[in-house]
Amino acid sequence: MSLFFLTGVSTLNPDTVTRWLEKERVLRDSGELLFARQVGEAWNWRVRASYLRRIKEDPKEQLDKMPAGVKTLVRNIDSAIEQATVRALADKKIPHSVDEDFPVGERPFADLKEDEVTEIADITGRRLLALGWIFHANEWDISPSDVKDSSTVPSVWAPVEDE
Repeated sequence: MSLFFLTGVSTLNPDTVTRWLEKERVLRDSGELLFARQVGEAWNWRVRASYLRRIKEDPKEQLDKMPAGVKTLVRNIDSAIEQATVRALADKKIPHSVDEDFPVGERPFADLKEDEVTEIADITGRRLLALGWIFHANEWDISPSDVKDSSTVPSVWAPVEDE
């Protein structure tokens, strides 16, 4: 995409730069930003859960070599995904569910191919990178793959606050 298409700025016409810089900007409300971060964390959790789900599909011999804690996570990952989906839907972090899973269009997340999961992981990582910077959770110049949730408890598992 061109600079002009994205911003209306043309390097051939200096007046477009001035108009763009003088345009009034309105920052989003902090509650809206916090909710966006929680949505990103929910999707980040779902991406990571997909990796555990893949382990479940590996040959039994590979699973047998894993630590007991990982085996327990892998064995219970389908139930955890269903519970996280219910919570994300109740908290309006996803618009609807498909087959008790996060929706990607009208498909359940579980049906995604590896490259589609990678794309969602990339989008989620970039969003969390920007939102983490806004909330002082990380520096600006880190890789999206290094972004951590802002809390030790992802939003799909956080305690419900009294209203």
